[in-house]
Amino acid sequence: MSATEIIAAIKRLPQQEQEVVCEFVQQRRAAKPAKPTVRYAADATFDQALDRVLTTNAELFRKLAQ
Repeated sequence: MSATEIIAAIKRLPQQEQEVVCEFVQQRRAAKPAKPTVRYAADATFDQALDRVLTTNAELFRKLAQ
């Protein structure tokens, strides 16, 4: 059953039944987990990783720079 068919079926329900559906949807939305928080590396950690990437791939970066 598609979303369009479900919406049409809900519209055909009596008002009281539509309210039950609305409550269900609101409860599902409230129970939905929040979006994950974006994590950032500390400056020192980033600098260490950057140094490691640049030194281990120095030849690649030289070729890319040409």
